Amino acid sequence: IFGGSPTSSSSFIMAVSKEKKMSVITLQHGGYYGYIKDIPRVYELEYSFSDIFLTWGWTENKQFPTCKFFPLPSPWLSERILYWKKLKIQEDKRFDFLFLPQRLEEYTMPLTGAGNTRPDIIPSYLNEIIKLINFAKFNKASIFYKPYNQKTVLLGKETYKKIKKIRGASLTISKNLNKGLNFRIVKNCHIVLWDQPGTGFLECITSNIPTMVIWTKLFNEEEKSAQKYFKKLENVGLIHVTHKSLFKELAIYKKDPISWMSNSERKKAINLFSQRYAFTCPEWTDSWNHFLKKIKSYA
Repeated sequence: IFGGSPTSSSSFIMAVSKEKKMSVITLQHGGYYGYIKDIPRVYELEYSFSDIFLTWGWTENKQFPTCKFFPLPSPWLSERILYWKKLKIQEDKRFDFLFLPQRLEEYTMPLTGAGNTRPDIIPSYLNEIIKLINFAKFNKASIFYKPYNQKTVLLGKETYKKIKKIRGASLTISKNLNKGLNFRIVKNCHIVLWDQPGTGFLECITSNIPTMVIWTKLFNEEEKSAQKYFKKLENVGLIHVTHKSLFKELAIYKKDPISWMSNSERKKAINLFSQRYAFTCPEWTDSWNHFLKKIKSYA
C-alpha cells in the first residue's frame, strides 16, 4: 500500500512488488487527480504500477484498464472540515483576497507535462500576477499575498518589486511561507483566491470557505470528463477565466457574503464537484475500515 509523491526508491519497490505478483494499492494524496489533464508523473509512476488506486470520489480512467479506481472519502479533507467549523462569514474583513499562487521551480521535475508549472512559462506566469495586481488597483481591492515558498519568491523577486509599486499599502506580502491555509490568516480575508484548482481549492469548497480561482489555463487545463463540472463552478462565480469577471464577482460577494455563500445554485454546483473530486464523510474511518477488512476481495 503506497501513498505519497512517487520517488525513484518507491518506484523500485513497486516494480519489485509487481515482479513478485503482489497487489499494489496506491492512495490519492492531493488535488489534480481525475480532473487535470496531462500529468505523466502520475500516469506513469502511480496508475501504471497500481492494481487499485484509491480516489477522492472519481471512478474511471479508460487509459489504464488494468487498474481499478476505487472511491473512498478523503481523510485529510474530512478532518479539515472540523478545523474550519468556527470560521465566520461576515462583511468586515481586513483584506478582499488572500492570494495563494502556484509553486514555481527553477528546473523541471521528471515526467512533467502540461498539467504542471514549468520553467518555460515563468515569465508569462509572472505577468499574469502583475495583471491581477493592476486589476486590484483599478477595483480598489486589497490583497494579502502568500507565496508558495522561498524559491518562488526568489524566482519572482523583480515581479514583487513591481507589484509593491503598483498597489502600495493595499498589498501585503506574507513573510511566513509555511505551506497551506491557517485560521489566523483566512479569518481576515473575504475570499481565498487561487490561480489553479488544486488541493487548497478542494479544502475550501468542502470546508465552506469563500473561495475563487482566477484560472487563465496558462499552465494546465481540465480533463474532458471534468469540463461540465468546472463549467457549473464558472457559472456560479467560483471559477474565472478573466480578471474582469473575478472582480465583478468580488463586488457581488461583498454586498452580502452570507447570501452569496448560501445561494442554492452555488451550493449545488459545489456539491456535484465535491462528490466527484473531493469526497468527504464525517465517518470516513468506517468506509476505510470496511475497505481494509475486505481488501483481498478487491485486490
